[in-house]
Amino acid sequence: MVHLDPRVGRTSGVGGTATNETWQSYGEPGGAGASAPASDALGFPTRHGTPFDAPRARSLRTQAGHVTRELAAHWRSRSTVNRWYLLPMLLLTLGVSIAVAVEFSQAPLPPGVDPGHWLSVSYPYGGLPTAPDPANQPGVYSPLLFPVLGFLVLVTSSPPLAASILAVGLIAAYGLSLIHLARRYLHTGFLQVALVGAGLGCGTTLQMLFWGAYPNLFALVLFNEAMVFFLLFVREGRTRDAVGFYSLVGLTYLAHDLTFFLLIASLAGSSLFLALTRGVSFRFFLDRRNLLGGFGVAALVGIYGAVTARLGISHPSYFYSNPSAYAVDEIGEIFVPLGHYPAFSPAGSTLVLDPNIATAILLAIPVLLLVGLLVVRALRPHALSLPLTVAAGWLASVASVPALGWLAHVATDYERFLYFLPLPSLLLAVVAADRLTRWAARERAAAPDLPAAPDGPYRTRSPRWTTSGRSAGWVAPAMVGALLFLLFSTVTIPAVQLGESSGSHSAHDAAFVAATSWLRTQPAGGNVLTVTTAARWCEALTNRASYTAGPVWLLFDPFQIGVAQESYWALNAQTVLADGPGVLSFSGFQTSLLSQAPLYTVYDLGVPFPIFRVLPGALYVTAGSGTTLTTYPLLTGRAAPTFTSPQAAGGAATIVYVTPAATVTEVAQPTGNGSAIIEFQVVAAAGQTVRSFGLGLASPPGGSPQLARDRITEQAYAAGVLTWEVQGTVGQNPNPAQVGATVGLNPLPSNTSSARFDGGSEWKAVFPVTGRSFTLNLSVLPTGTQLPTDQVRPVFQTQQFLAEHSIHFLLWPADSYDAAQVGYYEAAFGFHPVYSNAEWVILEG
Repeated sequence: MVHLDPRVGRTSGVGGTATNETWQSYGEPGGAGASAPASDALGFPTRHGTPFDAPRARSLRTQAGHVTRELAAHWRSRSTVNRWYLLPMLLLTLGVSIAVAVEFSQAPLPPGVDPGHWLSVSYPYGGLPTAPDPANQPGVYSPLLFPVLGFLVLVTSSPPLAASILAVGLIAAYGLSLIHLARRYLHTGFLQVALVGAGLGCGTTLQMLFWGAYPNLFALVLFNEAMVFFLLFVREGRTRDAVGFYSLVGLTYLAHDLTFFLLIASLAGSSLFLALTRGVSFRFFLDRRNLLGGFGVAALVGIYGAVTARLGISHPSYFYSNPSAYAVDEIGEIFVPLGHYPAFSPAGSTLVLDPNIATAILLAIPVLLLVGLLVVRALRPHALSLPLTVAAGWLASVASVPALGWLAHVATDYERFLYFLPLPSLLLAVVAADRLTRWAARERAAAPDLPAAPDGPYRTRSPRWTTSGRSAGWVAPAMVGALLFLLFSTVTIPAVQLGESSGSHSAHDAAFVAATSWLRTQPAGGNVLTVTTAARWCEALTNRASYTAGPVWLLFDPFQIGVAQESYWALNAQTVLADGPGVLSFSGFQTSLLSQAPLYTVYDLGVPFPIFRVLPGALYVTAGSGTTLTTYPLLTGRAAPTFTSPQAAGGAATIVYVTPAATVTEVAQPTGNGSAIIEFQVVAAAGQTVRSFGLGLASPPGGSPQLARDRITEQAYAAGVLTWEVQGTVGQNPNPAQVGATVGLNPLPSNTSSARFDGGSEWKAVFPVTGRSFTLNLSVLPTGTQLPTDQVRPVFQTQQFLAEHSIHFLLWPADSYDAAQVGYYEAAFGFHPVYSNAEWVILEG
């Protein structure tokens, strides 16, 4: 049965009783269309018809040839909704773009850290010098956006202004793509406005703009356009639509690889839904244009990969991340952004689900959608349409991809997939409302049956602003207006304001710009070690490579992961011994604040958790003759302690303390799987009798924001075993991790004491010494750690790291909390202050 779409007088692309047949004659005498009764997409008879365009139909048969009756009759798709509806849609796009521009103007730099990186990547495309960071070379990232950004930098001569212009242009382009989507997928004007307004006002989508997901948002514009041309090609079968469709698919690949993968999945899901609901025949997918288009896209992917591989360019992949990301950014966190940047409702509490529950929910979506379509087709086939089926397949795909990736143990940032869910969810809801609206209008009209014309289906009058008379025509548009007002007042505006405040901080203000301007003008070469929030903007504004300590769980390139891990240790240690999840780090003895010999740290899912440190200032021996005893602190002996680092993996580090009463040799060595041995050997000096040895252990120093970031939950001693546990966050997972270590003591102490203070803890013990020599063994075992783990090289030297990466500057916040790193670099590595302002200090070494 052929049924007409009441908007443009053509048959619906889905439904009917003969959807598996191929349209052979397109309304020609004796063909399949000659005997088909004329009815609309909901099964109601049509009126005001005009003859079917038989020559056009024959041309369509030549182009498509394998589509079903319903698909062939959908040859005309231009929206006949009153064009005045374009005005509110364009005004919504303009209004959101202005709101974004206003917020972006609140700080000297655009919000987010990623825009600084995109600027550095874009400079070579504009013929400009960039920082010597391997990630900045052309071809590392999908290249389509960066020539545009590079051109804007050349035109404006201001990288921050260029990034702001691009951001505002992207949200405007996204709004225009929503307008095109609405005009092709919807028949009702006020619902077109609803789709555009809600799509632009979605707080989750706006969040992408404020943390700098420019390539992703650019690719989403192409994604939307590709879904429009996919619908046009399926519905009309025109070659020009096929060319546009496959061109947009290829451009999406060149814009953003993850978005491209989701687009391919969405197209596959929509095609499957169309085939299973018999909206198209399976032979349609063997159409020569589909074969040529698919081959062209595959060739583009292969050629780009082969060329960049030949040039030695690696590509960060969303399907290879830090291995710990599988648990750190588990799929149960996929809905976390909705707590702060909700899609269509006011902000609420953060939702973290069990990974199995989250996977089940996401996998249930495609199943429920497909079953629902099949049930509707069986009970009321005329209620289906091409837009409805495509939207359902789109949503089913973007929901199932992260769930299938989780089941396949793909290590990636699963929160990123949330940003692909709001639009297809909204589109499906609005398309369904569109079908119901038209069904209600037809019910009220109660049109009489009319005989079908012998030469094919009829064309109907296009709907106007009202759906059922002047008295009720304003009700639905008014409801849409009220809902959009609530959305913009409770979601959109707060999301924009929150995005600006959270994305613009001290590394975006005038003091930071002044510090980077000073760095840029210095003739001396060298790269920069700095904090995470400043690194990428420092590269963009100084053309110096910047190194920082993370966040490693959000990195997708092995080189970046390794460098970020080692940058963490370069900020607080001179030598590091790593073996499995346990790390021993030594700071040297130049400063009392960062004094650890060693600091024992465990890795939990790739995230370092400092547990305790040996306090050199608390080590002592008591010696004397008879009842007269003297205490000799090890750090105030005859000579400064000497430190010897191992030269290869598996070796031990030694520290020798010399006092008038005794020589104490400390030997520290990782022993595999996170365990370690710390041994103290005490040998009395000639004529001296050592009576006791004092040991002090403490939590990480509070003056270092990298080390003192976790909360001590337990520090207890019993029966020769010291238990030390801390609690902290693992990446983006809001559920705290509980990790720690146990320290076995041999021999047992004669006296112990502990003290808890704000943000820290300390434990001291006294061991009796008998004879001229004494040995104390500390056997350290990690607790609560999980694999996989990422770690630094087995023997890491900060001085070597600084030389390898030509790091000659330390750019650091000037407040007192961060003074530990500034003082440490002055004392340990000979750096000296060369610039400072109210917020930042620069040291040169």
